[in-house]
Amino acid sequence: MIAMVNALRMLRKFMKHRIGSAVLRNLSTEDTHLLLDDVDLRGESRPSGVAQQQVNTVDYHFVSPHLAPETKRAFQKGYEEDPAFKQQWLEGAQKEKFVKHNGLLFFKQKKGVTVYRLCVPHVKELRTNVTIEFHEGNSSAHLGSRRTYLKAAQWYYWPTMDRGVREYVRTCETCARWKSSSQKKKGLLIPIPVPKGCWEVVSMDFITDLPVSEGFDAILVAVDKLSKRAKYAPTYSTADAKDTAKVFFDAVVRHHGLPKVIISDRDSKFISDF
Repeated sequence: MIAMVNALRMLRKFMKHRIGSAVLRNLSTEDTHLLLDDVDLRGESRPSGVAQQQVNTVDYHFVSPHLAPETKRAFQKGYEEDPAFKQQWLEGAQKEKFVKHNGLLFFKQKKGVTVYRLCVPHVKELRTNVTIEFHEGNSSAHLGSRRTYLKAAQWYYWPTMDRGVREYVRTCETCARWKSSSQKKKGLLIPIPVPKGCWEVVSMDFITDLPVSEGFDAILVAVDKLSKRAKYAPTYSTADAKDTAKVFFDAVVRHHGLPKVIISDRDSKFISDF
């Protein structure tokens, strides 16, 4: 009975009337049956143990794509030279994670059903061809790096495979030329309004890493946004917010008064106790 209820839920997409998912989740079994009146359902009873017996007969699967003879020889030569696979290839015995089959080396992976992924040795041409197949193939259409890796990883294996696929996709000319960015767009630039008087709006920043002169190794630069006149005051690269405020007061406020707006970056000297 539970299996039939689950089957009805899976067949909801074939209903005559398209209803929102929230409504479908709350339909009773009788309501669901009425909406599936055009679908034939048949239940079949089997002796206990038959299904499990069928599962046990398919307990492993070799991912073994057809390879041209010269490609197969390139794989075998690569195994002998690749430190990641050399030991497993030369020993030839079944290990916990690797097994030889049909003249190739496979990586054993347990996902419910045991899958053996074809190991690709450290040969640039071989690994690049695998990546191209799953990134530029007819069924791929230049997927992103993560989806390309997940598709390729169903069939092939090599250490740092994720990083290699990501690097290839990052340098793909077609993706860079035609695919739009999936990142959130950055905000538009907002121009600073022109102030009405001098020293009403002041921008300031530091010039650091200067040769030490009379104990000072940095300069505080304050610029009036209207007249573009600049003030320069010696200071220290280790000055904190209070020290910076004192230098600014002596260089600007003492001569021109307190500005209405101060523009700076997010340096701790400015956003702390300044």
